[in-house]
Amino acid sequence: MKRVATGLLLGFLFIFLILYATLFWLSVIVSLTVGLALFEYYRIVVSRDRGLLWLGTLLGATVPIIIFLFGLKGFSGYLIFTVFFIFTYCLFIHDPLVSVTNRIGAGVLGIVYIAFSLSHLILLRNLEHNIDRYIESNERPV
Repeated sequence: MKRVATGLLLGFLFIFLILYATLFWLSVIVSLTVGLALFEYYRIVVSRDRGLLWLGTLLGATVPIIIFLFGLKGFSGYLIFTVFFIFTYCLFIHDPLVSVTNRIGAGVLGIVYIAFSLSHLILLRNLEHNIDRYIESNERPV
């Protein structure tokens, strides 16, 4: 029940931020929320590996900042960097190969599923203005 109440409260907070906050403050709040969500996710999935917990949280919390600064085109390069970085970390820290593949999968899933999904709140903020500009630029006189 506590998680449902928290989710409802945060839902209303994000609706308010999307409608009334500046894009910078929305990006900061989304980045902090992504960091907290990833911290909880990694605590559940890789509880014994403190290094991957902090590394994944840090890499994931920067996804909203990357999308704020560079858009979705910047995210593809950042995702390649993140996968390589997590792969390198897991390869040199964990001995069994099964453990390496499990950690890499858990790390990348957290980045893509949590960080990338929540980062779309930043893109949602400008959706109305971009649609208006698109419609105005494509209007043809009859």
